[in-house]
Amino acid sequence: MPSVFCALYWRRFFFRYDLSSALYQYLDKNYYLSEVNAVAADTRVDVDLLLAVINVESKFNPGAVSSKGAVGLMQIMPATAAEIAQRNKIPYADSDVLKKPSQNIRLGALYLKSMIKIFGDTQLAVGAYNCGPGKMQEWIGSIEGEPNVERFPIDETRHYMIDVEQSYRRLQRFRQLCNTAKEWDQTIVKKMSGN
Repeated sequence: MPSVFCALYWRRFFFRYDLSSALYQYLDKNYYLSEVNAVAADTRVDVDLLLAVINVESKFNPGAVSSKGAVGLMQIMPATAAEIAQRNKIPYADSDVLKKPSQNIRLGALYLKSMIKIFGDTQLAVGAYNCGPGKMQEWIGSIEGEPNVERFPIDETRHYMIDVEQSYRRLQRFRQLCNTAKEWDQTIVKKMSGN
């Protein structure tokens, strides 16, 4: 019997409005879901990967500025942003553009997409997003066999790749849990209504 109460509680407070109302509004306001979803659809970069990178880079703080000068949600260096904008024919006046969440996410996603294209591996692309493609290519060229994240020589980037992977897996588990709970909830409603 406790599982039925748990299910009803879950349904009442979590799926009461099918994630499109109060909860989605909260997440959208605090985690820029509308912007991330739109950019993910346009760029065809995995939405959960974008969210994981944003989480690790800035903890969803659009005003974040690193000690090295990276700006915004996806912590993009202004010179990198200018290059990505030029390559993709996106207007870019100055680094103030990076303070706007939608522009920052778009430029970051395009940069990440270019790293995925270059390296053909998401984890290596994430590492290159952090340390730059030159350092990643140099490391790949210096090792024998398959690249192993645990052996990456730059501590910051090695930890970054691991943190993004962990954040990505948590997001995937959360999404799977939400989908499972929603399916289960729909089954209970059907059984309760006699269908």
